[in-house]
Amino acid sequence: MAGACRRVAADLARTHLPALDREGLVEYDREREHARLADGHDRATSYLELASRYERPPTAATQGDTEPGR
Repeated sequence: MAGACRRVAADLARTHLPALDREGLVEYDREREHARLADGHDRATSYLELASRYERPPTAATQGDTEPGR
């Protein structure tokens, strides 16, 4: 797994999955490193659909250009 992918996986396991588990959106087993959608995940669907309508324009960081002023 590439470095960036490892960082994303670590952030998911450390922060995001436990938070989503607390909110009832996923069921996360930290010991087994296994996550699945919980029955309550449908509560977030309308928010995700709404957010997808308002995509942010690409930035230099998302286009791979991280140098200031370019």
